[in-house]
This record gives sequence, structure tokens and C-alpha cells, in this order.
Amino acid sequence: MIRLISISNWHLCIKNQRIHLGGLVLLLFVGHFIYKTTVTTMENYQLSNNGEICKAMVVSRMKVGGKGTIRVDYRFNVNYKEYSGVVNNEEYYNGDSINILYLEKSPEINRSYNFIKENYKTQIIP
Repeated sequence: MIRLISISNWHLCIKNQRIHLGGLVLLLFVGHFIYKTTVTTMENYQLSNNGEICKAMVVSRMKVGGKGTIRVDYRFNVNYKEYSGVVNNEEYYNGDSINILYLEKSPEINRSYNFIKENYKTQIIP
């Protein structure tokens, strides 16, 4: 025997699926946030313990957002290849030199030496 679903029950079923889909989207968003935060923290610990230090050149400085955040972009070379990075709220201007730490096997992972020094224990001295 085939049972037909009335329109009102079908509508209720769709509403329940939307609720479950919304919960799934929220769960994925929270999971992604936790993953990215964990990866960044692990990179920072690797930099504080095993980072290579070098000088980078500030190439741009701009105010971003409404709270006065200053974004400073820098570039540096490792083995004749150019890499870049960003630091926020540090007083550097175009053309300034900045000490940075990078991972020898992955120079694209880099941070300002001052950031690592202020937030993590490091024995690395410029």
C-alpha cells in the first residue's frame, strides 16, 4: 500500500530538514574556526622554537577597519625567492627594515619577530 503525504506534513518535514541543515552549517563553521586557530597557534610555536630570523623590507602601510588598525606588508628573500607577510599594529613605515621569523622548510609561514617575542617564549635573538 502506498501512503500519500499531505502538503502540510511535507512542509513540516522540509522545515525540520532546514533546521538540521542550519545546525550542520553552524557545526562546520565552528569546526573550521577551531581548525584554523589550532594551525596558526602550532605555526607560531614552531616559529618561536625553530624559526630562522632575517630582515624584511616594509612595502606598504595602511589603515584598515574603523578601529585604527594599521596593516604593514613586508617582503623578504630566501634562496633567491621572494616571500611576503603582514603584521598589524606595529610602528613601521615604507622602506623600514623589520625582523621576521620564518620556517626554513616553508618560508611562506612567517611572522614578525616582535609578535613572536611578545606572545611566545623564544630563545632566538636577532
